[in-house]
Amino acid sequence: MAFRDADLETASGLRRQHLAPAALLHARVALRASDPDRATASLATIGNDSFAITGECEMLRGAACTRRGDHEGAALAFARARVPVFAAAIAPLEAELEYYEALDAFVAGDVERARAGVERTLSVRPSLATHASQEAYVVPHAHTVARAHELLGALAVKRDDYAEQLVETDRALAALHTEPIRDRWIATTNLANLAVLVRDFGLTENVPALHAAAATPSRASALGGKQFLIVAAIGWCAALSGDQLGALRWFRRARDIARSVPDAIGAEVDLAWLAIEFERYGDARDAIERAVALANGFDWSHSSEDRQLALVALAQGAAAFAPAAARRALETYRRTRETSVLHFTRFERRVVAEVAFAEGVVARAEGRISLAVDRLVAAFDTWLAIGYGWRAARAAIELDELGCGSRYAAYANRYARANPTSCIARRAAACGTARTQTRHDAL
Repeated sequence: MAFRDADLETASGLRRQHLAPAALLHARVALRASDPDRATASLATIGNDSFAITGECEMLRGAACTRRGDHEGAALAFARARVPVFAAAIAPLEAELEYYEALDAFVAGDVERARAGVERTLSVRPSLATHASQEAYVVPHAHTVARAHELLGALAVKRDDYAEQLVETDRALAALHTEPIRDRWIATTNLANLAVLVRDFGLTENVPALHAAAATPSRASALGGKQFLIVAAIGWCAALSGDQLGALRWFRRARDIARSVPDAIGAEVDLAWLAIEFERYGDARDAIERAVALANGFDWSHSSEDRQLALVALAQGAAAFAPAAARRALETYRRTRETSVLHFTRFERRVVAEVAFAEGVVARAEGRISLAVDRLVAAFDTWLAIGYGWRAARAAIELDELGCGSRYAAYANRYARANPTSCIARRAAACGTARTQTRHDAL
């Protein structure tokens, strides 16, 4: 489920009519819309009330503090919430309080406290009386369980344990299936997490699980961005398994459902990359030109980190065609990267490697070979360490073309033998051979 300004206004009207319960719902809407200040303003209208309402109010106030990065304020609010929440004896509310405390610890970088908080969340049993269920909305217990498993997945990513992230993502989705009313926002978020794993590790057996989420485009922009990622990931899986025409169909569909400029840029870059693999360089250039035009006309100053990563993709795609535009994309990324405290990608080595790869291919296009080699080696080493085989192969191909030694040619050759149908197998198999013209020169 995703919320728009119209939803906020509707909730505002309910707040005036139904006081505290509607004010709590309005605060939840605002938090999901990433507007902690508006959430706090709504909560300020709630006075002394029942244990359930008082506890939920303080819990949501703490969640708003977390979104602002105010961990001291969050701790105080959660401490105030604990007595009324447990006095209310509503199991789903208890679990949600434990989850929000765990999330605050994770955002603050306290991994052990976050893990302990998740364990407390999952230890809550939904058998307690819910005598206050009629006076306020209570998040279904299964939804909070799903979010707890999602957080365990994020903790696994911090250890580069992507196999464990996959397990936790599966558990999150399974928890949601136990509830008759599914939260589409939580479900789509976890499916997007699954899509990244499916794409980056070639988990083709998990692709069918993504198809349902890709079937009907969402009208909500918040869900639309996650759905775009899912569709694009299916396209990458098709390409990496040798189905180039299937990849083209999925990439085109991703472009059609893109509901933001960064997503539209990502779609054009994917299409350009696929056109290059087909050796349709004119089509690739056209797609990059469209992506550059979109980037030049977009205000990146207020975009979230996941949106800003479109600039990294654009830098990679534009390097061979428009080095100056690629350099501008990287500079804009560095200048505007004001990460939301709830965007977990800032913890991830795979993102660091993606940026290093972009810096390497841009430096190569500019003729700065020493810098290009340094950044490409950094990307290769990181991807190799965390098991990102095909991405490491892409870096190895670049390094082989720069004459950086047999290590990279050997790795690319091994990848090609193990994945003969992959879209990059042809280039990888050619590494280490005498060639009169590299792909980069051809562009």
